[in-house]
Amino acid sequence: MNDVEYGLVKIIKGKYKGRFGLYDDDDFGDFDDEELEDEELDDEEEIEARPIVYLGEMLFNSPYVVLNQDEITDEITKEDIENRIGEIIQGLISKSETKERLALYEELVLLQNNYEELDDE
Repeated sequence: MNDVEYGLVKIIKGKYKGRFGLYDDDDFGDFDDEELEDEELDDEEEIEARPIVYLGEMLFNSPYVVLNQDEITDEITKEDIENRIGEIIQGLISKSETKERLALYEELVLLQNNYEELDDE
């Protein structure tokens, strides 16, 4: 199990590798919250939480994806963000489709809003 905290995450595997998102909640498949509280699990049975990651600011109603724990990390440096911002700016210059540009812009706003909160050790 990955010990990723809620908040800004970097996607390190899969279709969205290299992008950043906001880890906000967990998906438990077919179980809802009440069922999880009432469920008596065997020692061997474990319900895996899958991160729900918004690909931009939640307040903008950005799209989200449900990933696996090993696909994200919260170990992020300011340099990681600066590099991704550079990639996003290049994408904004080179892409003409509105949907692609909007996705890049939403991620850019997310990164700008979270940049100062990082402790670069």
